[in-house]
This record gives sequence, structure tokens and C-alpha cells, in this order.
Amino acid sequence: MTLAALALLLLAAPAQRTVIVRLSPQADVGKVGGKDRAARGRNVITALAEQARASQRTLEPWLNERRKRGQVSRVVPLWVVNALSVTATDEVLAALARLPQVAAVTPDEVWIVPAALPAEPNVVAVQVPPLWVEGVWGQGAVVASLDSGVDASHPALWSR
Repeated sequence: MTLAALALLLLAAPAQRTVIVRLSPQADVGKVGGKDRAARGRNVITALAEQARASQRTLEPWLNERRKRGQVSRVVPLWVVNALSVTATDEVLAALARLPQVAAVTPDEVWIVPAALPAEPNVVAVQVPPLWVEGVWGQGAVVASLDSGVDASHPALWSR
């Protein structure tokens, strides 16, 4: 494929966006029991997974047909909330929202909202607020602390 043909293909491809499609009904975990807390936890997980499987199964053929047409590029099941993360064209998303088993369609976005309160003094001391202004929030950073413990024989601690 030539570069010009690829460019035309990309320009002709409909834009897609990702949304969370929450389905109904939701599992009624309030009615789930168990002989103890651990058993109830397992039973809740089973109830959530079974409800999601049953609800999501009804949409699979509908979504697969649109995937074949290039209108849906990604579907990720979210069993805990009986929802799907769907990346598709606006046309498909609008049609999806009208289906009777769909309770809600919301954007799959993360918004970082700056705190309205002043930063803590330790945060100000290490010059973090100017980074926030530049849009640097620490995404992708791994922070760790390694402590070897307390030396009880240290002169400042031995008498305590």
C-alpha cells in the first residue's frame, strides 16, 4: 500500500471514541448470603460474574456484526459493574444507547481536577505546585520507600 493510499484510508476511517456501557439488570448482591464472610465474598463474585455474562452475551452478536464493518474496534467486559468498555463510532454508540438492556453510556475518561485547597507545606517545600501548573501530575512515576528498621541500640533510643 502506498503512503497516499494509507493517508486516504486513515482520512476516510470514521473517528471512534471509548465509552462505558452499563447494562441492566445489575446483580442484587444484597440478597447474596454465605456461611461466613469469605463464603459470602465468593458468592458475591459469582453472582456479579454470572449476571454480567448473561447480560453481555445478548450484545455480543450485535457488537461483532459492527466490528466486522469496522465500526467497533474494541470491547472489554467489566463484570464487576456489568458493563462494557466499547470503542466505536458515534453512530454505533448512539444506537447502543437506545437498546433496552443498556442502562447508561458514559465517556471513558479520567479528569484530573486540581485541589481547591492550598498544597501541604511539604509539597510546597519540594516545589511541586509549579509542576502542577505545567500539567505534570506524576503519571507513570513509581515512588517507594525502603526502611531497614529501627536500631534499638542507638544512643537516642536505647533508654526508651
